[in-house]
Amino acid sequence: MSCCVVMGRNTNTPFWINVEYQMDALETYSPRKEIEPAGPYINTRVRVDGPIPPDPEYLEIHFYQDHIEAAISGPSGPSPPRLKLQSRSDFAR
Repeated sequence: MSCCVVMGRNTNTPFWINVEYQMDALETYSPRKEIEPAGPYINTRVRVDGPIPPDPEYLEIHFYQDHIEAAISGPSGPSPPRLKLQSRSDFAR
């Protein structure tokens, strides 16, 4: 879930946003058994760099192993995933 960013027409980059997230629980595929519980909620500030498109529609949050990035995209939609992680094990997701 994400909500909300209100930007004025003359908003300039860079600016900062607050992001709250939680690491998901690790579960087996069958039966759905929890291997690791979900972590606590983490609050962090993330810098949003430009450019801002003339008709912004999406706030993108990209999670990497060592940092988080934010970007704003237009009506063509969010950019595709930038990083594909391998599964931690054959039986868990």
